Amino acid sequence: MKILYIPSGFKRIYESFDQSIIKELAELHLEVRSFNILSGLDRLQSVIRSFRPNLVLTMVGVKMPLKIITWLRKQSIPTAIWLTEDPYYIDRSINLIPNFDYVFTIDTAALEFYQKQGYKQCYYLPLGADPLIYRPSSSNTSQKYDLCLVGYPYPDRVQLIKLLLSKTPYTVLVVGVKWDQYLKNIRHHCNLFINSKWLPPKTINQYYHQSNIVLNTHRPYDLKENQNSLSIINKSVNNRTFEIACCGAFQLIDDKADVSPHFKEEKEIISFHSDEDFLKKVNHYLLHPQKREKIAKNGQEKALREHTFKHRLEQLLSIINT
Repeated sequence: MKILYIPSGFKRIYESFDQSIIKELAELHLEVRSFNILSGLDRLQSVIRSFRPNLVLTMVGVKMPLKIITWLRKQSIPTAIWLTEDPYYIDRSINLIPNFDYVFTIDTAALEFYQKQGYKQCYYLPLGADPLIYRPSSSNTSQKYDLCLVGYPYPDRVQLIKLLLSKTPYTVLVVGVKWDQYLKNIRHHCNLFINSKWLPPKTINQYYHQSNIVLNTHRPYDLKENQNSLSIINKSVNNRTFEIACCGAFQLIDDKADVSPHFKEEKEIISFHSDEDFLKKVNHYLLHPQKREKIAKNGQEKALREHTFKHRLEQLLSIINT
């Protein structure tokens, strides 16, 4: 089987996704070629004629020029899109769906919406983890921080960090662009450590190993920056859920409807549902390292068994080849 993979066109974490997807498709003994959408329609037509793919697969899709989408739709080649920003950009995604034979979304609430609109070619497929990136530390890394949170400083995340610093004696590391701006009033707090820039996944993996608890909270569905005019509330877990588990770190995740289908609560993952519950669980698991380590190990075993990019692509191809 020949697959032409068209990356999303986004940088940073998406470049890592692209590399993992291409690598895993090759590991599945498929012939894979990547095409840069900036090369234009003429170049795509040339590649299609010479390579003769059995499937064209792309991610996100919002940067793909309309003339390329329109041309691909007219070809007798199955096309698939992986919508990995649902439901935050669902206003755009809903316009892309009619142009693809297979649509995969990372969120079950988005899937329910698409199916209610009559689109039967839609399937749930969360992102996975790359175990070559998210893996046990290669060195004897000592824990430097009690807790860490990696990601953009959404309002709920900022409030969570402020809650920790005001109510507990624990050290907290935050990693990601603009944290220094959102925490500028407390940036000199003795227990706060800020790395206010985007870092590559392998560096993030090391931060996970330097922390006793990795916090994982989700992007709000109603941010003004979103393109989600129907206010569809995200139900599913993000890619970090699988990445944190895959590397063997202990994570504390905000309560999402779709946590339990992937990880067993209190055995493979711990979730919280309120500020009070959050503080209670932080205290409990920092005081009980053996419990923490056991849950992290169980979560890692589950992630390696079921939640890598290899598993996701096998599922995707199984649906397409049915």
